[in-house]
Amino acid sequence: RVEGLSERPVQSMDDVEELLEEGNKRRQQACTALNASSSRSHAVLILNVTLWQGGKDDEATQAKLYLVDLAGSERVKDSAATGDRFTEAVHINKSLFALQGVVAALADGNPHVPYRNDPLTQLLRPALGGNCCTTLVATVSPAQRHSRESEGTLNFASSCRRIKGEVFVNSVRKPRPWESKPKEEPVKEEPEECPWASLAKLDAASVMDSQMLDTAHGQIHVLTCGPSDGEAVLLLHGCPSDAWTWKWLFPPLLYNKYRAIAIDMPGFGSSPGTRLGSRSELNNVKGGPLDIACAVLDALGVQKANVVGYDWGAGIALSMGLLRKNRVLKVIPFHPSYSP
Repeated sequence: RVEGLSERPVQSMDDVEELLEEGNKRRQQACTALNASSSRSHAVLILNVTLWQGGKDDEATQAKLYLVDLAGSERVKDSAATGDRFTEAVHINKSLFALQGVVAALADGNPHVPYRNDPLTQLLRPALGGNCCTTLVATVSPAQRHSRESEGTLNFASSCRRIKGEVFVNSVRKPRPWESKPKEEPVKEEPEECPWASLAKLDAASVMDSQMLDTAHGQIHVLTCGPSDGEAVLLLHGCPSDAWTWKWLFPPLLYNKYRAIAIDMPGFGSSPGTRLGSRSELNNVKGGPLDIACAVLDALGVQKANVVGYDWGAGIALSMGLLRKNRVLKVIPFHPSYSP
């Protein structure tokens, strides 16, 4: 969504010229160390054109003409931008970086093109890939001190040349009075990329800290990740299972700055000892699951935690919510094995 974006009907070239003048008046310009009249915003004019063919009122050709003037990318160190100029430079560079990513994806033929990463790329989507003919004018400087920017601009232009599109005429026909209005095909929305996708690709062992804690109930193996001052999430596995079952949940918890703590109950995973009984009535016995969970929190210096569990672990989580309320923030059980 672009704030202030509007669509105006025009009947002549004079109307178009008036809109161009109005748009130019709204453009933000300012003086920097590199340019006395530096553009601080992009300018986009889109003309929706309908051409009626041969005087026929029932057939027409439609097209969109995009006129785009992109603000140049400037290194803040060289432009000496501060305050509002600095904020504008950050937004300009961010949008140009997103545009470069879209062009690279189209040039390489990637199935996923990240149009959604910036409003600029969403707005220019029809002019970048698909049914379009695009002309790019790249402005470079002969000055040696701008060689890096010139090289980047030329590399971007080279990527644009590698984009291949399928061009065809957009012919439309007015429906006859006896014909029903043609159904509009639903727009297929691109699935948004999972924000923690990059973390999910990492080796689980690289983001988890495996340690053996000495407690009053014996040694307990624990997997942790996330900031030590983050809100704690205690993960309780089912029976039979172990703490590594939760590795799929570590990336989103890590992304949202939670402190994830997954426990191996005695006899499960890497924790030594005799396996505990998995019946709900045994959760609160001395040295049972509730005592062990609280002992682990104590050893890690955690007063309260969100408790997440499935199967047997979900039953333990519910017992903690009922019997150890002072140690629980929230309880999130999955398929609990629990008898009140």
